[in-house]
Amino acid sequence: MIILNNINKLGESCLWNKYDEKFYWVDIIDKKIKSYDGNNFKEFSTEKMPCCITLIDQHKFNLALEDSIGVYDIRNNSYNKQVSLLDNNVRFNDGKLNNNNVLHIGTMDRNEKEYIGKIYKYKNNYLEIIKEDIGISNGISFDSTNRMYYSDSLSGKLFYDNNMINQYNDIGPDGACVDTNDNYYSCLWGGSRIDVYCNQIVEQQIQLPVKYPTCCCYGGKDMNKLFITSASIIDNSNNNGKIIII
Repeated sequence: MIILNNINKLGESCLWNKYDEKFYWVDIIDKKIKSYDGNNFKEFSTEKMPCCITLIDQHKFNLALEDSIGVYDIRNNSYNKQVSLLDNNVRFNDGKLNNNNVLHIGTMDRNEKEYIGKIYKYKNNYLEIIKEDIGISNGISFDSTNRMYYSDSLSGKLFYDNNMINQYNDIGPDGACVDTNDNYYSCLWGGSRIDVYCNQIVEQQIQLPVKYPTCCCYGGKDMNKLFITSASIIDNSNNNGKIIII
């Protein structure tokens, strides 16, 4: 286990860029997109909170800011807005591409109290509602059959293909990923661990030296490194907010 001393207020939405062989993620509260190449960190500032990034090509990302989705170009730190979120009571949060490279992205109540969030399918600059009545949309990931996992961090509920497979108390299922064996890795906000689901049942628990893990992804040249972001916004003691690589 490697712990990197890059403190994030609210690290999220990590991914491996196969083109430049770097990990990328966002620090939502600090309004930054960050990258790590195995030796060095780079940071790119955004005008509004960056909530989710997904890869388009070697230079461009889909970038969801708190109230819009557009195309971000890493070469000149430019953002071309394509669609706006009209409800000021919510903001974008977690999202992922499915196996057809279609972005699925959720929203959350800005006050983290009401179940007014949704999950959208974003295609051709249009947001199609596919889920409603969510408090904090999170954990969107797809298995090899293109079925979707997702969670509601506010209610503690975790779903697979519209079926609830678990409900947590006092901790929240946060960002997640699926590995090549279709195992689902759910970072547990406040739980200091990742629960690994095999056939929708917890098969393994990965204990972490951070209380608030937020998201994870596989990457590296051999795709054998589990990269984990965390948050320090509630508790900045110990290793909270740092990056972990297993």
